[in-house]
Amino acid sequence: MLRRLEEALRAALEGPFAQLFPQTVQPLEMAAALREAMDASRLHTPDGTFAHNAYTLSLSLEDHRKLASALTSVERELAAHLAQFAALQGLLVGSGITVLVTPDESLGQGQMRCSSAFAPRPPAWLEGMTGSGVRGHVWELADRTVIGRSADCDVRLEDAAVSRHHAEVAWNLVAYELRDLASQNGSFVNGQQVSRQPIYDGDLLEFGLVQLRVRIGQGPRAGL
Repeated sequence: MLRRLEEALRAALEGPFAQLFPQTVQPLEMAAALREAMDASRLHTPDGTFAHNAYTLSLSLEDHRKLASALTSVERELAAHLAQFAALQGLLVGSGITVLVTPDESLGQGQMRCSSAFAPRPPAWLEGMTGSGVRGHVWELADRTVIGRSADCDVRLEDAAVSRHHAEVAWNLVAYELRDLASQNGSFVNGQQVSRQPIYDGDLLEFGLVQLRVRIGQGPRAGL
């Protein structure tokens, strides 16, 4: 499977950009350095094995200059390659991987250096869509946001079908995750009942008769 991933990367980059790549740095070498960094970043938890999803690959000034006109495509294809590798390895990396190729004057031609990290938690909101008293309300998500009928909940829903502490949305290093808190009537994502599940921009959450829309990486919808 790895060979198949490498062949796809070679076809995507060496064909269209063969004349741009310096002899000292080749796409498969860059990909191998990124995969090594991903392997080194593995974090084993009870919820699964996480890996970094933000990568910086530094090249010498000359190698970076030769690739300058193709950098956007190179970064995009390397990120796609890493995402496929993560899926093959069963690693949790969230909804997207980023690769940034940068110049480093301390490196000689043919040398490269890779660093990685978990991308910071993006800003996110829940928008009230339907249900008693929620339309027009917006709640900003934190590292952990509790949803329920109790007065001490971060998102308080005045609906008899909602449990006192119904569910929570928590950041799990790479994604927001909805976790049902043993509620009486269950928690739903896009119409499907879940006990815990990653959630993404545009997902519709349902608790009792209340519907909340997830907004990630953008402000609340205009007019709310």
